[in-house]
Amino acid sequence: MNTKRKIERYLKAAPRPSEPDRFYEKLQADLPNLNIKPKLSILRRWFAPTGGSISGRRIAAAAVIAIAVLLPLSYGATKLIRRFAATSQLPAVKIDFPENGALSPDGKYLAGITWDLELVVIDISTGEQQNLGSDFYGRVVWSSDGNEVAAMKMGRGQEKGGLMAISPKTGDKRCLAQNLVHLEDWSRDKKLVLTASQVSNRTVFSVILINLENEERTILAEDTGVVWPFARFSPNSDLISYVTIEDGRFFLNLQRIDGTSHVKYSDFLGNISQLMWSPDGSRIVFMGTQEGIDRKYKDLWAIRIQGSDFVGEAYPVVPDVEQMQFYNWAQNGQLAYRTGFQLGGIFTLPVNLQTGKSNGSVQRVVRRSGLDSFCWSPDGKQIAVAQENELGFISAGSGQTIRNLPLIENIGRGMSWSPDAKWIAFCGVDR
Repeated sequence: MNTKRKIERYLKAAPRPSEPDRFYEKLQADLPNLNIKPKLSILRRWFAPTGGSISGRRIAAAAVIAIAVLLPLSYGATKLIRRFAATSQLPAVKIDFPENGALSPDGKYLAGITWDLELVVIDISTGEQQNLGSDFYGRVVWSSDGNEVAAMKMGRGQEKGGLMAISPKTGDKRCLAQNLVHLEDWSRDKKLVLTASQVSNRTVFSVILINLENEERTILAEDTGVVWPFARFSPNSDLISYVTIEDGRFFLNLQRIDGTSHVKYSDFLGNISQLMWSPDGSRIVFMGTQEGIDRKYKDLWAIRIQGSDFVGEAYPVVPDVEQMQFYNWAQNGQLAYRTGFQLGGIFTLPVNLQTGKSNGSVQRVVRRSGLDSFCWSPDGKQIAVAQENELGFISAGSGQTIRNLPLIENIGRGMSWSPDAKWIAFCGVDR
């Protein structure tokens, strides 16, 4: 499914009713609502001040001004671009995480892998960025003490790949394991990792526990039956949770590290994904998908954990999270997530550990469209999408395509709608 159709589908399925905690109003508060009024052409008034024919003298004067002013300014193009960004109130955009990101345990830093496969750490309070290296992919996990970031690195030439741990403070790197393809989670004592391994030629995965000291591997679930099991350590790393499918039903699995206990929660009638532990280990939250009357509904659910068992029934804590992907739940109570296709950017939300519900204001960490060529109209009523060799305009209210315009070939990254709603700027190659 191409980008344009995905956006249309998600806009049509986007929830309309307002929520009691005004959750979605907070998420979408960044969309401007400007009244665009028709204006007379400034150029027409300059070249024909009386309203009649265009003045030749004024054309000559404009040429002189262009040579005298625009030529020197061309040497300061960077300053002009910055000035335009400031005057049009377009937020400065520095980074974007297409898939995975993670808050540090103290909630002060956000780590993620960019479109260019660079592992980057952002200081949330200042916006300062630190590049920790290139050729990284997959999930990003912080150590429990916040001193290191773990991620998978591809091998290039003489440089070997594998699971790497990097210190944002010193830049020091160390290889945790080479014979690893996916990273699911990293234990509190840094001695164990969880990984997912594809079962033969099928699209399902097994869950494997690896001891980094002796490379011993323990298969926790040989065939989970799911495309991704979301295996996670509890905060104390004494328990492991993951998802399986049995006879067409989704199960939450809770297993002790030493193998002395393994329980399943089977009372959720729907799909389960995106598992996360609360920082105090008292709850597991997950994305739950259930069939509704006219469409599928995705909500964020929670279930209590006591000892090594599930307690009570799962309950919804945030409704209608269709367009959200959750990263992790930091020890300071901040929940990190991005909106679908990163419509708006990456956010953090303070969450009550006892109830699992939000108890504070949403903070936007990074703002940028996750699509290479995509932007909102100034009044927030339309979305422009560059797909293949055409520019499509989609109604943000109904999700219907309004019209399509042909474009040049090889559309590049980035689009921006002018503040007066008359132009759209984008990069590309015209052969």
